[in-house]
Amino acid sequence: MEENLTRKNSFEEIKIRDYNGIIGKFHSHISIGAVSGSENLEPLAKFCRESVGSKITVIDLYTFDGRAQKDCMVTKYYFTKTPDEIYKLIKDLHKTAEAISLLGYKVLRIKLEHESLPTFQEFNKENYREIHIKMRIGKINYNKTMEFLKENSKKFGYVPSSNPMSIETETVHQFINIRYYDGDLYAVNNRVNVLTDFLRAHDIDVEEVKMETAVFDTNIDLDRWWACPCTTSCKSICTEINVK
Repeated sequence: MEENLTRKNSFEEIKIRDYNGIIGKFHSHISIGAVSGSENLEPLAKFCRESVGSKITVIDLYTFDGRAQKDCMVTKYYFTKTPDEIYKLIKDLHKTAEAISLLGYKVLRIKLEHESLPTFQEFNKENYREIHIKMRIGKINYNKTMEFLKENSKKFGYVPSSNPMSIETETVHQFINIRYYDGDLYAVNNRVNVLTDFLRAHDIDVEEVKMETAVFDTNIDLDRWWACPCTTSCKSICTEINVK
């Protein structure tokens, strides 16, 4: 499995980092390679049923110019009360990824996000701030709304995504997402507030705003094309890591 993890973030390095005493709610993502057919996911589904709290999550990542990628993951929430618990959590994630690999799936990335406050106060290319804005859009207005979102995407630096299971009879749960690779918590929160105020001012129903901090991401290259559209929020980092 180690050969599938990226250039910098080996688990040996991750296990000895200082995580500034963060505690609370964490969300893990273990991404796997392409799988064709639901029957080929059955061993993984069985694994998730036997692993309390784990589930298969599939997200469609795409850009407004038509590029797309499907991210198939095993996800799980964790809750910690003391700073030392994060190291056990990381060890458990490593074991889970190894078990998934032994089932025959290619592990592409292991990512851990922190969803509680206080969190890291400043962000960088490894500990970035990720924002997911969930909107409820009526099907009758969907194309018009998506065109509006496309027109304003470069201004705010967001990219779309969706869960293929989140389409209801009359509405679609659509997401827009931003990663901030620099700046501090106060500045990022202000930018998000400006964006959500803008959306609501244009009669877009914002259902939820989820803010997460990447504790680690073993393969930032996996969706770099999607989350780094070279907007003002990431241009300096794009230059550093050679984003195309």
